[in-house]
Amino acid sequence: MFTEQGIRLSGNDAYYHALRVERTLEGYPTVPKRDAWLSYPDGADIPWPPLFDGVVAAIGRARGGPEGGSAAALRAATWIPVFVGVSTVLMVAVLGKLLAAPAVGAVAAVMLALLPAHVTFSGVGDFDHHGAEVLLLVAALTGLAALPGAGPASRRARASEVMMAAALAASFLVWHGSVLHVAIVAGGFAASWMTMSGDPEGRTRLAASLARASLLAAGLLALGVGLLVSPLALTRFSLVGATGFHVVGLLLLGGFAAALAVPIRGDSGAWARPLWAAAACLALGLMVPAFRDPVAHGLTALTAGSPWHRNIQEFDPLLFAGYSPLRRELRTALDLTGLGLPLAPLSMWWMIRCWPDDPRQRAGAAGILWLGLALIPLAVARKRFLVYAAVPLSLWAAALVVGAARRVARRHGSILGGASALVLTLVVLSPTLGWHRRERGASGGSAEREALIEALEWLRARAPSRPGSPAVFAEWDFGHLIQYFARKPVLVSPFGTDVGDGPMADFARAFLATHADTFDAVLERRRVGFVVLSNPVTEAHFARGYLPPEAPEVVTATRDWRTGLRVRVNPPFWEIASSRLYFDDGTGRGGGEAAIPGLRLVFESRRTTTWQGRLASAFKVFERVAGARLEVRSAPGELVRAETLLLTDSGRRVRWATESLADPEGRAELSLPYATGVNGTVWSVPYRVTAGSRAAELRVTEAEVTASRALRVMLPPGG
Repeated sequence: MFTEQGIRLSGNDAYYHALRVERTLEGYPTVPKRDAWLSYPDGADIPWPPLFDGVVAAIGRARGGPEGGSAAALRAATWIPVFVGVSTVLMVAVLGKLLAAPAVGAVAAVMLALLPAHVTFSGVGDFDHHGAEVLLLVAALTGLAALPGAGPASRRARASEVMMAAALAASFLVWHGSVLHVAIVAGGFAASWMTMSGDPEGRTRLAASLARASLLAAGLLALGVGLLVSPLALTRFSLVGATGFHVVGLLLLGGFAAALAVPIRGDSGAWARPLWAAAACLALGLMVPAFRDPVAHGLTALTAGSPWHRNIQEFDPLLFAGYSPLRRELRTALDLTGLGLPLAPLSMWWMIRCWPDDPRQRAGAAGILWLGLALIPLAVARKRFLVYAAVPLSLWAAALVVGAARRVARRHGSILGGASALVLTLVVLSPTLGWHRRERGASGGSAEREALIEALEWLRARAPSRPGSPAVFAEWDFGHLIQYFARKPVLVSPFGTDVGDGPMADFARAFLATHADTFDAVLERRRVGFVVLSNPVTEAHFARGYLPPEAPEVVTATRDWRTGLRVRVNPPFWEIASSRLYFDDGTGRGGGEAAIPGLRLVFESRRTTTWQGRLASAFKVFERVAGARLEVRSAPGELVRAETLLLTDSGRRVRWATESLADPEGRAELSLPYATGVNGTVWSVPYRVTAGSRAAELRVTEAEVTASRALRVMLPPGG
């Protein structure tokens, strides 16, 4: 969206899309498939296929040329979601007309255009591929729905096959989880095929058309993967990216349709043929060992069977997730779907009650019924698919509204019938009015995210003091924003475990480390130069899932559908490095305890938060430094302390100190990370070094801090 700070996109994923578009334009026309800044320093393959970002880059290049392509692409990125959303609405109007009646398509389009479940991904700045996923699925289903009414070998039939093939192939080049689209298309086809028992020639033609479209889609996808990704990708079987696995999925869809294209005598047992054909195709795929891993990957995501999927909210159920009380979840469901979701059982009953006699009409009714039965429960189980469910919810509610309006029209005339359709449509949409009012009054972005962006934009110009350590250690949700605004590598990101389990495990090991050496070892191995922190309590619970069961539970989080999320902080929470840094700036806590070595505060946001009585900046940036090495001679066992006063740009005054006990030879060594004077946006006064009653002042230069130079201070004789 357009703000005083510039264009602000919605959601964190949007910024990685924008970054990838920029990188595409830098090496135009090649869309990056691997990112050296992910899972640093290893790098990782980008899970998203290249088509979505490649199209936006091409638009930017066409409008802005070689020099202004990035700016033009960013402007286009803010409006492309609107174009995709409007196109989906128009496509649903056509789909509703083909499956039911023109009135059903028109009412469904109006509902979809106003349902927040759809609008959320179709507004200005909602630059993500979710809306494109739905558009391509609806396009494929529209091509399928047009086939029963097309004559044999007609131009319309061939156009529908091509449309379906192009949509299915493009789906896999936009989202790597588009195996779901294959399942939805296969189920819709099977439902229509089983209801066309009175038209054996028609259902044979339908099956043959789907078989041809699937084979064409497989060919188009193979060509797209070869050109946009790599020919070698066709030999890999992975759910991530676009690979040979996805091509085989389309070939199996073609085989499924071909099995049902073979005519049989009579209808005895015909209802079971799609089940046997589907089972045979799936078994054929699973016979290939390489096919099993991506299937397992997909099932793990769908069932939330990993720590990653169990703790990201888009894979939570719509209701009874436990993060919020049930009453609030119900309110949210009504906000997003209107009365479409609670009316779904009534709509299904109405469609079954009004089941048509004509085989082709039955095929359309079966298609609408299947779409809802597949996608609505999926959305209730996993919120990520609510944008998909908006389509059948609109179609089902439209079928109910049009059916009721027709009854009114038969008794009281067409004018009252039309008026009743309008009133019922508004009634279905009425619970969403509050959401629309809130969105209209919303600003370009949250104040908290703006505070994070401010910190990251400051970090962009900051070179790491440790050569070869450019990465940023931060919670996964910040990863895309860090890459875009700070232009620095990250360890973890919203791609989660799609780029491997190792980065998340390393992150958890460091984030929950109670020993500074463990924390520093991970940062060193991952070549981290900066640490960005917010309140670590939520991330501490999330990271716990990646540690062995015997690891201490620093935070206990209980999800309850009656009361919502409850978080209890356990004593070890205050010992972990991330907590000590965020709340206490890493300072030592007395008793001879050293401060967390090698980290100095260089920036903190002006926006503050209060939690459990502790006031802290919303975001803090620490820089890894070698630290000046101060050696002090003292009596054996005597406590040696170095203390400085920090003045932050936000106006906070911090007493930072580190301590050590002198060894048997009377020697104590302290690591000093702050230079006297400027440290980013933080000012440090000279150190006061004490041992017993003796004290001395010490000034430390930036060069001494970054080069880890040895320093000595002469304390005056004791009195």
